[in-house]
Amino acid sequence: MRLDKVLADCFGHHAEGHALYAAVSAAELKPGCCGYMDKDGRWTTIAQLTKPSDLKKRSFTEFKDAKIKTNPVSEDWGEVKSSNVRGKLIKASGEVTDPNTQAVSVCASFSYSTQDGAGGIFITKNNVTEKYLEDSWLADAWMEKNGPMIANDIPPTRDRGVWIVTRTFAAPERYVAVLRENGEEASLSINADAYKVGKVETSASWWSSYNGSMWKYAEHKDGVVLFMAGTYYKPKLWSKGFNREDQPKKERFLGDGAMEPIDVEFTDAEDDGCVRYMQFVPEQVGKPRKKEDDNGGSDEEYDQY
Repeated sequence: MRLDKVLADCFGHHAEGHALYAAVSAAELKPGCCGYMDKDGRWTTIAQLTKPSDLKKRSFTEFKDAKIKTNPVSEDWGEVKSSNVRGKLIKASGEVTDPNTQAVSVCASFSYSTQDGAGGIFITKNNVTEKYLEDSWLADAWMEKNGPMIANDIPPTRDRGVWIVTRTFAAPERYVAVLRENGEEASLSINADAYKVGKVETSASWWSSYNGSMWKYAEHKDGVVLFMAGTYYKPKLWSKGFNREDQPKKERFLGDGAMEPIDVEFTDAEDDGCVRYMQFVPEQVGKPRKKEDDNGGSDEEYDQY
């Protein structure tokens, strides 16, 4: 199984949503994004709903009165690991001085391993920033109107499905490791002002060494996305017309009622122009954000044109 799928499964019940293995910047993947994961697990944007020029280019309907906001309360996550991963301190040395910054810190070595099946680990530097789409239900209403056009105009979505992203969590720098089976270990040495078993605090000069085959590093001035939340529209292809009796059960979202699958009729160019039928079945990914969580989040400025 691909590492991106293993990582996503490891964090399958994480409140922050879908864990991302392939690096993507917070400038590219942000709340309001409509897109899909390609066959290699990399994010592909179809349109940014808060950018009118994107919608006009593809003849999508307008998306009005929604804003991207930033949670003013950010946290230094340090490490985030799946529930079956255990970390331990295997070595600690005395104080070391960073030759570039002259910062004095403690060097510690850690090892991570799984106890039952595959596991995943994120190590982040500095604060993790949460961004979210205000009135996110509007994005799902937009998808109901535009889903059929997306399936007709963008063939990969018939197999890959469609994401409507309403919330992201990003850090300036991150390492990620996937442990695919019992017995695999991922180790690292880190410079930190303080440390304890099962916790990495990244306030000093951060990494000094690691076993590179396990860890994948990424950085971006706008942040690297760790998790995304929202609605995943899973494709379901029908060989003949829609059988309503066999239709998937409705999923309940945000307490605002039920969302039904989106019916799609499309012309399959690879099958001599045959008319095919499918549905996009909505699945909630990540814990829905409540209005009381807003904390006075600030609006994000974006290029509307």
